[in-house]
Amino acid sequence: KVTDEHNTRLSATVDKLLAESNERLQVQLRERMQTLEEKNNLVQESEKLKKQLEETQTDRTKLLDEIDKLKNELENVRKELQRLQQQQQ
Repeated sequence: KVTDEHNTRLSATVDKLLAESNERLQVQLRERMQTLEEKNNLVQESEKLKKQLEETQTDRTKLLDEIDKLKNELENVRKELQRLQQQQQ
């Protein structure tokens, strides 16, 4: 009889400890899942920003090329204007 009561108390204590341990593990799991989700969101945002940066750099290169072309055209127009002015004199 004493052994049965002792076993019952031990069993209840073990059940209680297991429940507490399980609860702590569930909290840790939720925290880790939340952290993982935040990390994934940051990775996605980082990839998006990287793509935007690459596009911006490509656009910048194209614009710089266009500026160079326009400078050359402007220089050619200036030279032509000077030539025409000299011819009129």
